[in-house]
Amino acid sequence: LLSFSHYENEHPQEDDLLLDGVTHLLQAAKIVNDDCPQYQRLLSETRQARQQLLQMSQTMERDLQSARQEALLKRQELEKQHQETHAAFMLLLKRDEQAAEKALKQQEAEERAQEEANQLKRGQEEKDQAERRRVADERQKKEQEKQQQTLEAAQKRDREKKDAAEKEAKKTEYIAKAKKRVAQLVDVRASVAPFEKSTNVSRRRLKMKKTVKGKLNTLSQDVHKIQTVATEVAQAIQEAREEDEQLKQQIRAGNRDITDEMIRGKRYLVDLLASDTMVRAQAEGFNGTRGDGFPLANMLAMISTECKELLPILAAHIYTVCPTAIPALPKVTKNESEDELMESLGMTKGKDGQYETFDRFMARTEGIISLVADIMASNPPDHLLMGGHEGAT
Repeated sequence: LLSFSHYENEHPQEDDLLLDGVTHLLQAAKIVNDDCPQYQRLLSETRQARQQLLQMSQTMERDLQSARQEALLKRQELEKQHQETHAAFMLLLKRDEQAAEKALKQQEAEERAQEEANQLKRGQEEKDQAERRRVADERQKKEQEKQQQTLEAAQKRDREKKDAAEKEAKKTEYIAKAKKRVAQLVDVRASVAPFEKSTNVSRRRLKMKKTVKGKLNTLSQDVHKIQTVATEVAQAIQEAREEDEQLKQQIRAGNRDITDEMIRGKRYLVDLLASDTMVRAQAEGFNGTRGDGFPLANMLAMISTECKELLPILAAHIYTVCPTAIPALPKVTKNESEDELMESLGMTKGKDGQYETFDRFMARTEGIISLVADIMASNPPDHLLMGGHEGAT
């Protein structure tokens, strides 16, 4: 029983099953000895204890029920609070979402409005920029056109100046060319002077003089005779060229007996032909009633197609003795003397040191000019001596 009482104190929450068991045991003990005072006292205490336990059990049951009810109420209150809180939270969340959605829509609307405004602004800026570019392009185009017109005008002026200068130069180009040939003739004659004096080529030189003077003396109005003389003279020039080349080869081979003046036979012969022509053209009565200028001119024109060296050398000889044939008049300076004027005209001095008469000068000039005209008008039609047929026009 003490143990039971102790157990009850330690575990008041247990049900009264154990108490019933103890009661049955006590009742069984009563059967054994109901008159025992200890038993009576113990039974009385047991009943009191049972009554107390019962009361405690009932109290505990009520407390438990009350606690359970209170817990249920609290749970319900908490659930209600939770639901209210949840509802309030959801409401707030919904409001926040609505506010956020509204703010988002407003922001989107503002952004669209801003984008539209930006697009309008960009469109306007692009239009303004395009307009500025158009104005700038037009201005630049006008400026370029103006510059182009200025440039074209300047180029036109330059071309006109250049054309005028070229035209003016062409007016005097032949004069410069003629003077150049006259200067070159000096060098040519200087280069053939040793050939004229060399005893090593005396036979060649004599043969060349016979060819030029002898053949030219046989010229007549007969076309066949003119052709024959031209062929023979041209052949002599070719033979002189070949002989010069053979002599050059011997020099290159180391033959010291051959000197430089010996290899200038072709040049000497061409110069001799031009010199003798000028002597004939300046003779009194040349190209008179006999018309001896035409056969000589025709022969020279034929030779020039075979011997191109004759073109500049004969022209240089003509321009040297007759500057009027260039044609060019002398430039008279203010303080120029009469002698200087006559010399610039091409007038020559006689053995007495006196200048020829003007009549003689005119006759000589007429002979040379007539020869030039005869050469230009002569056949073959493709010859270029003194400009050929083209020069005649």
